[in-house]
Parts: sequence; C-alpha cells; structure tokens
Amino acid sequence: MLIKELLHHYSRWDGTQKVDLRWEKLTDELLDRFLKTGDLAFAMEWLLRQGHDFGPDGPVMQGLNKLVENLMKLRRDILSSSNISGLAEEMRRRLDEIINTEKEALKGAFEQAQRRYNTSGDQTDKLDMEKLFSQETFLDGLPANLKGAIEKLKDYKWQSQEAEQRFQELVNAIRQIQEIASRNWFTGDRPMTLEETVEAARRLKRISELIDALEQGRLFDIDLEQMAELLGEDARRSIEMMMQFMEFLHKEGFIRSGEEEWELTPKAVRRIAQRALKDIYAALHADTLGGHETTRAGLGEPVMDRPKPYEFGDPLNVDHKATMIESMIRNRDVGTPIKIEPKDFMVASTEYRSTSATVLLLDMSLSMVREGRFAAAKKVAIALDHLVRTRFARDKFFVVGFATVAKQLRSNQLANARGALGGDIFTNIQDALRLASKLLAQSGARNKQIILVTDGQPTAYSMGGELHVEWPVFGVSPNAEKETLKEIKKVTEKGITINTFMLDASPELMRFVDMMTRINKGRAFYTTPDTLGQYLLVDFVKRRKKVLH
Repeated sequence: MLIKELLHHYSRWDGTQKVDLRWEKLTDELLDRFLKTGDLAFAMEWLLRQGHDFGPDGPVMQGLNKLVENLMKLRRDILSSSNISGLAEEMRRRLDEIINTEKEALKGAFEQAQRRYNTSGDQTDKLDMEKLFSQETFLDGLPANLKGAIEKLKDYKWQSQEAEQRFQELVNAIRQIQEIASRNWFTGDRPMTLEETVEAARRLKRISELIDALEQGRLFDIDLEQMAELLGEDARRSIEMMMQFMEFLHKEGFIRSGEEEWELTPKAVRRIAQRALKDIYAALHADTLGGHETTRAGLGEPVMDRPKPYEFGDPLNVDHKATMIESMIRNRDVGTPIKIEPKDFMVASTEYRSTSATVLLLDMSLSMVREGRFAAAKKVAIALDHLVRTRFARDKFFVVGFATVAKQLRSNQLANARGALGGDIFTNIQDALRLASKLLAQSGARNKQIILVTDGQPTAYSMGGELHVEWPVFGVSPNAEKETLKEIKKVTEKGITINTFMLDASPELMRFVDMMTRINKGRAFYTTPDTLGQYLLVDFVKRRKKVLH
C-alpha cells in the first residue's frame, strides 16, 4: 500500500519552517474521500492516482494515472518510430568481425610459438601450437545461425581480450534486446543500428519499471532521476510532492501505524467531523438553526451577550463591561473617578438548558451502499455526533448501525464504517430499536429520542431468540414488519419518540413508516442524501429547543 512506505525525517522547530497550506487542502480532500469509502488506503490511492491542481498560483501534482499514461505514450513513440528488421544481419556481421579479430590473435600467437619451437625445440611450444590450431578449427566450424554460434562460444577461451570484450558486449546487447522484444513490437519505418536498439531497449526497460512502480503505488521505488530524464522535471516534482504529502500526514498526526496497516488518528476523525458539520451548516441560511437553548429561564449556562441587573439569588456571573457602562451612565454628571455601587452590577443572563439522550439508527444495509446513500448518511451521523459533543456536552448521543443485525458504533468506529458489504444485505430495524432502547435506559436522561435513517422497510427480525431473514413478497416482508411494529410499541411505552428520515419514497416503505408514526406519534421526513443533513440537524436543534424537564 502507498501509505505503508512512509519515510520519516524529523527536525526541531526553529521558527523558520513554514506550513505548506497545499497539504492542508489536500488533507481535506483525502478525508472527504475517506468519508465516502471508510477505507484509508483506497482514499489515498484514489487521491494520488487522480493528482491535484493547486490553482493558478500553485503547481500541478500530476496523478499516478497521468504519469503512467505519459510513459505509455513515450513507449508507443519509441516503438512506432523505428524497426529492428535488419538487426539480425548486423549482429551476425558484428560476430564475424569478432571472430576475425580472434583469428588474427590466434595466428599471431601461433607464429610466435612456432618461432620459439624452431629455436629451442621445446615441447610446450609445440603443444601451444596444437591448441591454437584446434581453436582456429573450432571457430571455422561454428554454426551459420547467430544463436547457435553464440551458444557454442559461451565457454570458449579467448585469445584476444578485445575480441572477448566485444563478444560479451554483443551477448549483453542481444539479451537486452530479446528481453524487450519479447514484450514489445517495433513498427516504425527507420531501421535502427545495434547501438540505437540497445539504447531503445534500455529506455523501454526503464519505462516498464517505472510503469510497474506507479501502477503498484511503490513511490519510494521510483528513480526520480530517470523520471525526470524520461518525462521532465514536472513529473519528478509530482512524485516528490506525493512523498512530501504522505510525510506531512504522519508528522501532523493525521495517520498512525495500526496492527496491520496505517489508520486515521483521533485528530483526523475530529477534522472529518468538523468539516462534515461545517458543510451541512453551509447549506443553511445563517439564521435557520438559531440557538440550541430553551426559552425557559433558570439555572444553567450564562449567555454573555444579554446582561441583566443583578437580583438577589442570581448566580454571580458578573458582566464587567455592562457593569462599567451602567456605572458610567449613572455618573455621567459627576465625572471621574467612577464609583461602582451595588445597583450598577450587571450579570449575564442564564437560560435553562435541558439534557437529553438521542440514539441515531444508521441503516447500513446493502441498498444504502449500493444506491450511494450510506456515505451521505454517515457524514450526517459524524456531524451530529460532533455537534453534540462540542455544543451539548451534557447530552448523551449514541449511534447504532444496523443491517442484518445491529451494533453500537463509537465515534472512532463511525468514521471507519463502510456499510454492509458482501452477504449482509438485510434490514433489521427491530434489533436496532432494541439496542437503542437499552442505551437510552442506561443514559439516565428523562428526554429520550430515536432518529432512524433508512431507505427500506424491515427484512430481518428475531423471534424466540433466533434470527430470521425474510425476502420481500410484493415489496413486503410481513413477519419482519409485524415483529418490528411490536418493538415500536414497546419503545413508545417507554416514552421514546422516533423520528424517521427516509431516503426512499417507495410505496411499501411509506406504508410501513406511516404505521410506525401512528403508533409512536413521531414524525417522518422524506428526503434525499443531499438534503438529509439539513433536515436532520434543523429538526434536531429545533426539538432540542423545545425539550423541557
């Protein structure tokens, strides 16, 4: 995986380093992609393959796919510009020249041995002469075809160092050419020389190695010099930017090493939640949501922009600015110094803030994933979880994901949730309601509600301690529906309100939801993935304002 190959280079902050805002923007794009998939490796892979344009004042980070495309084009250009049709004849000619060079060396050595033998009669010189003659005879008997001749010469003991060197160069050239020719076909009109073919083979090999590394995402196996040589400096900078970005993610604490692979840190999850909430609020008018407070006065948190005169029994949340202004108004005819008296004291108004417990039931069945609804629903769940944790810290908020069975999703699990995949295709609203009811009972809150986000009626249920799944007949699973409605009655008897947000408007789902709302007296909203966040957050905050003890 791409992110398994991070290199870490740490240095102490000395005040001169600058934070590259490009990585901040790219990080947000990565986290947005992760939010849609729940797969960090896939999100990283997608981002680096697509590349990124940093705008008119910034560079372009060519994506891996673009770099591969450019390398493939370069390979096509090389193959279509020349051919190797006459190469066999040239290589045979080169071999003949090498053999002639060797024969000349043999002839010279034979003549020297013969002169020594004629002078001294040494038998060693005679043996040398026989050996040299045998070698020349061997060379004369080489096969006419190039392959056979080279195979015969593989173990030959050369007399000429020059001939031996040239032979090894020829063998290496043939090996390189054969390796490339087995995977490529030269289709051009211009015949290439042996040297040109060898250079083309080297370039094609480098291109193939780079393509393999890019396609497999092995950034740190890429030779940047070769990348620059083949595709230019922009290509080199693109790879360098990718590696710098990956290093930035680790240094800034957005990813960390897990048991098997890299994973997002809590810091990254918080950033996802903040962005999700911001995106949803951005779709609303500035004054749509209003505050999250009730209109009932009482003990609670101070509202600093609405001061009031202090009255006996009020908490001493003194508003110093308002107190000074009140004293200045009273002393406007006296001048300075200003004297503050008890009647000048202004305190911050307090409003009663209720606490409540909410369980969001998030449909993770196959239809939610297949229809592209789950990513939007998960984003809303993350945003709502962050809203409660940051603005309503006294509230209890739970998320329950359900498909064939239900399970609680903690905040860190929610960001990584990927929806039902494979065979987990059914919708068990009954199990989700049971788990939600249990969590609400444990919360100790007086005000309790369930938010159900779904795109289908129930198709799974439990009876007698056994799990059952039921394929719909004419769009309805009667037993699953019956058992789920029983569970809704139990939830209603506990004073729990169910608000349903439906991402599908099929008649069967509408009929089921209508029965559910009649039993529970809750409400139903028909919405789309794009508007779910706006509807859900607006409704949550409005209901939160009305909740009173």
